[in-house]
Amino acid sequence: VPMIGASIILDDMYTLRVYPKNTPVVERYSHNAQFNFTLYAPFPYWSSVTPTSVDLMGINKMFMFPWNSGIDFYFSQVSGSYYVNAYNEGSVPSRWKIELMALSPLTNPKIENVKTGDYVRILKSMTTGERIVIDTTGAELTVKGYLPSGVEYQAFSYLDINSTPFQLDVGDNLIKADCAANRAG
Repeated sequence: VPMIGASIILDDMYTLRVYPKNTPVVERYSHNAQFNFTLYAPFPYWSSVTPTSVDLMGINKMFMFPWNSGIDFYFSQVSGSYYVNAYNEGSVPSRWKIELMALSPLTNPKIENVKTGDYVRILKSMTTGERIVIDTTGAELTVKGYLPSGVEYQAFSYLDINSTPFQLDVGDNLIKADCAANRAG
């Protein structure tokens, strides 16, 4: 069926999301009928079946002039901000799909491209185990929510109207995960 997505998995290590361009034409034989079809891959780069990420901590500068030497001071401190480097191995900017999962109750989760300042924010309080999937890889932006029980709901209405569904530039893309309350969640 055209435009119904599927994944091609290679050696249980790499995956590629594809969509058939049209319905295949099948020969009219009782057995050994042959057919062919064309697949459309809007994001034509293989990705790992098991995605990985690394949390990086930011540093806040604290030392500045004038300096009062009579008190304790710190040059910097670790911030509570969480960063991940999304590396785009391709040769063109790409779309992305991200899953936000609440490890504890939190409010208004946000994903921000640190370089451009563009962000996508969900204006909602999430409970422990609740997930929201934001997908920019298809023809339309989709936002779906999943309760801890597994029940799916439409979460597009929670998308902040000022959100900008940015693309990942070629190479390094520093992405910051944040929220209005309980960032560690």
